[in-house]
Amino acid sequence: MEEKTSGKTYRIGEAAELLHLKTHVLRFWETEFSQLAPIRTDKGQRLYTEEHLSLLRRIQQLLHEQGMTIEGARRVLEGSAVLDENLPLGLLANTAAILGITLGKHMPEAVGADVLDGSGKAHLGIITFQGQILRGDAEQIRAIRETLYGVDYQDVIVVDFSDVAQCCKNYGEYIGKAAQADESEWRYFGLGLCGPKKLVSRLTGSMPLLR
Repeated sequence: MEEKTSGKTYRIGEAAELLHLKTHVLRFWETEFSQLAPIRTDKGQRLYTEEHLSLLRRIQQLLHEQGMTIEGARRVLEGSAVLDENLPLGLLANTAAILGITLGKHMPEAVGADVLDGSGKAHLGIITFQGQILRGDAEQIRAIRETLYGVDYQDVIVVDFSDVAQCCKNYGEYIGKAAQADESEWRYFGLGLCGPKKLVSRLTGSMPLLR
């Protein structure tokens, strides 16, 4: 059955021409980036939406302009956060904000260019990939954090926010308390993960979305 879509779509040749790429490049990227899933007609033809074109431009920028490898580009484009669903709403929001800001600092290439609105006012660029916000409990989050210290997960960028950080009035106090508190005593409020999809999904694939 043909998928339904609204808005303008482009066949693969049209999309490739707009991006000054060969069609075989688009087909190859489709096998390497799971987010890139064009609509298929009943005859199997690919149709690209404006959202697909935006993603293609971002991949093109990472690979051709910034010189990243495919694995490096995947790391930029894959991300998830896991939050303790039992936190009060205010602390939940604070945890999400801290994880997002910190990931943005460590991955500046994941932040897009500034944009202008229709009236000419500027808006700072935001993160270019759509990460999932997942929910778990403190025990699940601790288990994930411990697993991420393993050598198999060295390619995953990890940000954590804990009770040790939350109770501090300034960063110097956090540094001091962190040095004195054994990691086994930390209660993690949330984790931000960015890395190869297979590794991230291995840890979080069964976790539900936070709603």
